[in-house]
Amino acid sequence: MKKSQDEKAVLIVGGYGIVGTQIATILRQRNPKMPLIIAGRDVKKAKQFANTLGCAEGIAMDVTKINQISPLSGQLAAVVTATNDPHNYILLDTIRNHIPYVDVTRWTARLKEAIIRISGEKITQPTIFSSAWMAGTAALLAKKVSEPFSTVDTIDLDILFSLKDKAGPNSIEFVDQLGTPYNLFDNRNIRTVKPMTEAKHVEFKSGFSTKTFRFDTPDQLTLPKFLLQKVFRRGLHMMTNTPLVFYHLWCVQDFGELLIGLFSKNLDIHYSITPAKVALTKYSSR
Repeated sequence: MKKSQDEKAVLIVGGYGIVGTQIATILRQRNPKMPLIIAGRDVKKAKQFANTLGCAEGIAMDVTKINQISPLSGQLAAVVTATNDPHNYILLDTIRNHIPYVDVTRWTARLKEAIIRISGEKITQPTIFSSAWMAGTAALLAKKVSEPFSTVDTIDLDILFSLKDKAGPNSIEFVDQLGTPYNLFDNRNIRTVKPMTEAKHVEFKSGFSTKTFRFDTPDQLTLPKFLLQKVFRRGLHMMTNTPLVFYHLWCVQDFGELLIGLFSKNLDIHYSITPAKVALTKYSSR
């Protein structure tokens, strides 16, 4: 990859995986000349994919080893992690080298662990945990449609999920968590629930009618806290095995861009926003 001395690259850790390739492709479409570094344990796969992008290079990187970012620190504009960082080595090394950071992989338990782990670090650059449903897309849309209301009593997101959607090894690993109770924000309090409980009946805009169930996502904690002055209660339910379009959203503050990547073929997310003292309002996106 040829670049001038002043040009810095975006490093995508896990860049040749299911999510990483989507991120790299979107970046390349948005900026054909942006230098990219595709990193992963299999350097051959990293280089092969980098060669298809242009203005990119592939390198070997092992997230289970320390000091993987430091040797590259002078070359990097941002680090995006598209694979699990089980020991927080990539996160900590990025923060300590004062590089903007975006993560889209952590489920609730790992997100809370990471926040505690970096609480003593001096953070000088944007450090974004976009570890919510589809990297925060559903939460962003819920925030947007709630903006006209001065107070909101409830926000429920009901999502049709297809087993045919693209998913990498990290998603498969999360299946182990389906039997593990998790925390959510409910009526201004945190309470513990079990996955696949609290069933309710939902009719989606497409006409498909089904039951949805509780499902662990970090935005059930983060979105209500972000909208604490407005939102009293929020729930997220999920139903599997129905065709669906998800958009992959992530933001890097320094770029000032909202990058949206298409994952499959249809979108059917049902929004139920209940403003205080106002009749129920439903929002659907397709």
